[in-house]
Amino acid sequence: MYSKIDSYFPLVFLLAIQTLFAACGGGGGGGGTGEAEINIENASPPVPEVSLTANAGPDLRGSVNVPVTLDGSESEATGETGGNPLEFIWEITSKPGNSESLLVNANTPMPTLTPDAAGTYAIKLVVSSGSFSSNPDTVFIHAVEPVADAGSNQRVSTGDTVTLDGSGSSYASEEPVSYSWTIEPPDNSKAMFFDPTIENPSFVADVSGVYRITLTFSNGIRSSIDSVVVEAVTIPIAKAGPDQEASTGSTVVLNGSASTSSDGATLEYRWRFIEKPLTSSAQLDSTTNAIATFFANEPGEYIAGLVVNNGQVDSEEDTIVVSVIPPLANAGLDQQVSVGSTVTLDGSESHEAEGATLTFSWLLKSKPIGSAASLSDTSAIRPTFFIDKEGEYEIGLVVNNGREDSVQDIVFVVATLPMAAAGQDRKVSTGTIVNLDGTQSNDPNNNTLSYSWSFKQKPSGSLSDFDDDRTISPSFIADIDGTYVISLVVNNGLADSEEDLVSITSTTAPIANAGRDRSVSVEETITLDGSSSSDINGAELIYRWSFVSRPDGSSVALLNPLTKEPEFFVDMEGEYEVALVVNNGIEDSEADTLLVTASLPKADSGRDYNVTPGTTVTLDGRASQDINNYSLQYRWSIIDFPIGSTATLSDPTSDTPVFTAHVVGKYIVELSVNNGFIDSSKDTVTVNVRESVGNDNGLLSTDFEDNRVNAVWSASNGVWNIGSPTSGPNIAFVGSNLAATNLSGNYPYNTPSRLVGPSILLPSVNSEDELHLTFWHWFSFYARQTGNIQVSEEITPGTWSDWSTLHTYSGNSGGWSFALVELSGYANKRIRIGLYLDSSSCNHWHTCFPTRAGWYVDELLIDIVSP
Repeated sequence: MYSKIDSYFPLVFLLAIQTLFAACGGGGGGGGTGEAEINIENASPPVPEVSLTANAGPDLRGSVNVPVTLDGSESEATGETGGNPLEFIWEITSKPGNSESLLVNANTPMPTLTPDAAGTYAIKLVVSSGSFSSNPDTVFIHAVEPVADAGSNQRVSTGDTVTLDGSGSSYASEEPVSYSWTIEPPDNSKAMFFDPTIENPSFVADVSGVYRITLTFSNGIRSSIDSVVVEAVTIPIAKAGPDQEASTGSTVVLNGSASTSSDGATLEYRWRFIEKPLTSSAQLDSTTNAIATFFANEPGEYIAGLVVNNGQVDSEEDTIVVSVIPPLANAGLDQQVSVGSTVTLDGSESHEAEGATLTFSWLLKSKPIGSAASLSDTSAIRPTFFIDKEGEYEIGLVVNNGREDSVQDIVFVVATLPMAAAGQDRKVSTGTIVNLDGTQSNDPNNNTLSYSWSFKQKPSGSLSDFDDDRTISPSFIADIDGTYVISLVVNNGLADSEEDLVSITSTTAPIANAGRDRSVSVEETITLDGSSSSDINGAELIYRWSFVSRPDGSSVALLNPLTKEPEFFVDMEGEYEVALVVNNGIEDSEADTLLVTASLPKADSGRDYNVTPGTTVTLDGRASQDINNYSLQYRWSIIDFPIGSTATLSDPTSDTPVFTAHVVGKYIVELSVNNGFIDSSKDTVTVNVRESVGNDNGLLSTDFEDNRVNAVWSASNGVWNIGSPTSGPNIAFVGSNLAATNLSGNYPYNTPSRLVGPSILLPSVNSEDELHLTFWHWFSFYARQTGNIQVSEEITPGTWSDWSTLHTYSGNSGGWSFALVELSGYANKRIRIGLYLDSSSCNHWHTCFPTRAGWYVDELLIDIVSP
């Protein structure tokens, strides 16, 4: 394009050449200096700079057949345009293939376009002013139309209220849309929508058959239609019957005849075993009759499932659990009795699952040496025997239901004598009344006691005697210097106690009394008290205190050791033995001693925690203690934490401060307490913050925290449990819960048990990937016991293979450890995972007794892994 700037350039160049020639002497003038003169007034004006910018406005979204107005009013010009107005040139550069839309008023700042097809329209704008034009700017219009989505086809039970879902319908515009549902019901149906104009209408499928439903989704100009089919069928209900208990060796009857179908159709039955003890060979006598039986040849849990079909559709599977148990002996509670009593044993709580009559066999397994005790009737429900000696009697009970013996149950009877307590030895002044004290005597069974006191020794010439030797607290006069040894025997109405002796020393010398033993704190100053020292003649006493022993390294000294109440500063933890001698001006007393035990307060920061990120942790120092019950002051501090953590304690002087553990890693928190005299040693608590597999990760995962998820796990023999442990590691690897062979003690002997997970269809994997089962576990097994990871594979629907062992653990894990088991060989197969405790090598309790804590499993995950 030829512009004004182009025509102006030659003129400027010519003027420049002429000026250059004049400067070189061309032309003359009087009085000139020889320098060229340039006439500024005759030079051409500078060329103006012009800039035009097209602005087609922001991209737009519109509806098909709805006009869209473009806006180029923000286009601008800078510089002198010669007074020419801006010209607008709009052009459609692309549009959907089937569109015939045109721009209206394409030479104005605000043209319109009516999209006639869904898709994207590109419109270019160029602005111009005379000889000048801008670069183009492009705006896009995205035209949309409504798309109906009536949801998924459904199968429901006849009589159900059916709710449809049109929420998947889409229309990417802010214009209002409408829903219009229509229904074509089967014959004889009166079904209609409660409101056919809403997103989620509902109707009652009042008869069996197919309901064809159409959704019209409209923006008022354009509409979209989608259809969905709802099939109403009569779904039968399977009822496998209530759970049962049965005896080993019995025939179990399963009765599904209570199953129903509301249409009265004849039902077909399908029974199957879901779970049974590992060594059981039990088979259902029929899988297609309403009533099925099986022979329960092994103890444990048998889980059977029942599905019924009414000729149209299967029911959901109903299950029944049959707990097959041998007869169970119960020898009663342990007892503590008095020697001389007759004990009645009680086996009446022994149990037989089917209520069969039990026979009883009692055995007196052990008794104290010299005892002649024997059972009155070894086959009675409640035999008796006479307790003739102090000690422990061990009695065993076995019951039989006519087919097999129970395991022997043991009851212990501990026989005790009453206990006499004649009081503390002491010194008294000759001629004074001595009061004895038998109040600490007792009988373990709280029988009423009678008392018998006697002198075992008196000083030669003494005429002392008790005022009443049958009372609980008799008295006598210590009439002569010397030692009086007195015996006390108590009787509970059945037997005498052993005698207890008390020694009373009578003297005319003064008697030192250093006071009672003391418990104090380190760095406490204590005052001793000898004021209970005495002299029979009331003479004024002289006091002389001294240390008999002190803790190694102590430099403590008595302050004012010749006074009645000296002091000393306790400088170390340990025992301080202090002696007191008093003098009446004539002779010294015997030394009396007291023991001062000094201790530090003890900080207890509580148990460790294993938590997930973001958990608010409440620490607990309330188990901290001071032996003297002084009030404690608390001082907490976080001494180690993961990089990036900004955790702070809510109140570091509280006994239960709080902090939030956001970052994965280890937090170590330290606690010290002060009892008003001295700080305790420091105690620490560790908070491990770990990521959890949760319950929705990988192909299958469980952290055992969710009761809903845990419900799909099942256990045989009732051994495995899911919950918070108080045995073994005493804490889950993450969170509160885990799966364990026993949450609160050792696993039982001779009780093989398997924890079975839900079925899962493993996907196929490429050659570079693997399928892994991973988990964390803690275990401690007896030498003959093992923990086994097992797999059962689905052969046909509802039929499973025997369990195959993939990995075995034995001995002790030495703490929490990570486990990985390869599952790639089961790709594209449906499997179940089993955690199997094998304790079958223990066929009698003494062959592997005691058992150990067992197996604790947490954070289980099955997933595809790229090694």
